[in-house]
Amino acid sequence: MLGMKKTRIKTIWLIGMAGLSMAIGACSHHAKIQPNKPLAQTNQVYYAPAQTYNLDLNSAVLAGKLNLQDSCTPEGNSLSIADQIGRFYRIDAINLNNNPKLPGAGEQDIVALSSQIGQLYAQLYQAQVTQGAVKPVRSSLGASGYLVLNQNSERFIGLLIHKRGDYAYVIQHTQPKYDEATMQQMLAQLARNVQVPGRQIKNSGSEMALSIDLATATPAQLADWKKTAHCS
Repeated sequence: MLGMKKTRIKTIWLIGMAGLSMAIGACSHHAKIQPNKPLAQTNQVYYAPAQTYNLDLNSAVLAGKLNLQDSCTPEGNSLSIADQIGRFYRIDAINLNNNPKLPGAGEQDIVALSSQIGQLYAQLYQAQVTQGAVKPVRSSLGASGYLVLNQNSERFIGLLIHKRGDYAYVIQHTQPKYDEATMQQMLAQLARNVQVPGRQIKNSGSEMALSIDLATATPAQLADWKKTAHCS
């Protein structure tokens, strides 16, 4: 990781990105400080692999000490964040370049793409799409889709989805009880702290996020891409 020290999350969801096969665990993070007295966040930036995005960790929605867990594969990269008052966020950058789990996604408009991603996440999270519809919204990233997943009324996962180049960016926030105004506010605020594309990797040869064709790439090409993209 560039620009900061990576720490492991021990008490929140343990989620891997490999092949978009995400395993969901229970959230058991308990904060000892009061929500109205969050510690000030110091100025730090997280640089995602494959120059997909930068995240300003000084975001107003991130309070106090952060627990971070990230992962990266050619299918995409993921960053999970738990702050000191127990709030959970996640950013996935999904490679749409012939991704077998999202066929035809690269040619879809944002509403169709958001619906497809929402259905995939609903299966992975064993949840239901609330009201079954995607709401087109305008975030600081541009045209985006908004939807909410319901995990047996015990956890609600808000998704803000944006497409740029070969990637779909999925910004997530979790609530134990659904509050639409707060959910949208938190997602919108975190999106304002995401810069797409991210800082250009030296010798990458492109200003856009680096993707690889998931249908035709050979093992050698995948290995070279991972090295160039700082994906490990």
